[in-house]
Amino acid sequence: MGHIRLGRLPKLKPWTGVFSVLESQDLNAVALAQATAVAAQRQFSGLERNEAINYCFWILVRIVTASRGDEFVPELKRFGIRTESVSSGLAFVQQVSQAIELEFKRRNQADVFAQMASLSLREVLTANIAERSESLFGTSLKEVQAACRAFSSPKNFAQLAKQFYASFTNRSLSFITDKELSNHVGPGKSLNNPSQAIEFHKALNRYCLESAKIVEGFAAGWLSKNNWQTNQDISEDLAQGFTTYALQKIQMELREGKE
Repeated sequence: MGHIRLGRLPKLKPWTGVFSVLESQDLNAVALAQATAVAAQRQFSGLERNEAINYCFWILVRIVTASRGDEFVPELKRFGIRTESVSSGLAFVQQVSQAIELEFKRRNQADVFAQMASLSLREVLTANIAERSESLFGTSLKEVQAACRAFSSPKNFAQLAKQFYASFTNRSLSFITDKELSNHVGPGKSLNNPSQAIEFHKALNRYCLESAKIVEGFAAGWLSKNNWQTNQDISEDLAQGFTTYALQKIQMELREGKE
């Protein structure tokens, strides 16, 4: 999707459905998500094998898996996470983000969608790990590990996987449509004022979360099966199979425009 840049959407036939939705007086998030997914089908399909997206998901897998035993700190260090700098839950998230950024640069993957994946992981870790790890007596790696361990069960991990892919999907849709959407905000337009635009974005976020539910059940079984088969050592290649499946299923949900 490297050729899609911020700016007006192209006046080409595949995008006519998107323009039609944007110009509608009853603009809604489901219709826009569906039209965008259809118009950008080829570009979205290119993300299914995106190594940067998968790397962020794999980091999530390895962190929650390692939290169940004595390999938590060594595992973090293997990913380049500076454990000695973790003084709070937010500091932990920051160190994870910095390690990912350095790895992306090493792999020459520091493009906009890599950043979206990194921000999505940061969002998930902040909402679930950072907040849970805070205590009245400060936060150490012990509290961070305990917070991660709470999400290491198949059921709870499935929630994290759903949130990660939902966040990435929402960011991708917004990236493609936001510049054009701004031209439809104002008196007499699809969105009368900025507050309506904000509510629209909230609706789009909710819809992406609903669309990502399809990967939730698969994530639970996938984690259990692959951790058992690999003796808690799921590889990046194994994670890639999940990423491909997840993005394919979410795209299908978006294109069908299911409520």
